[in-house]
Amino acid sequence: MGERHEIDPARIVVHVDYEQAQAFARWAGKRLPTEFEWEAAAAGADPQRANLDHLAFGTTSAGAYGDAPSGIGAVQMLGDVWEWTSMRVPGVPRL
Repeated sequence: MGERHEIDPARIVVHVDYEQAQAFARWAGKRLPTEFEWEAAAAGADPQRANLDHLAFGTTSAGAYGDAPSGIGAVQMLGDVWEWTSMRVPGVPRL
């Protein structure tokens, strides 16, 4: 909103486009999850223990909701930012 702030390394990264997210995942030897994988990982997360609607007036620190994991134990799956997912299913050739 026209302001500049120092980057806090404890905060979640924001303002990253799809290509940047995909490039970082490749650099880290990983890949973006498919939408199905992300939905499965987030299932069971408690929306009452999340930064939805930016209640924290920005992002929260990584691990801020570590006491509210999803059904498979993934933490901080709801709120803060939109998550990028892969446009391809691994192992399925592109048409």
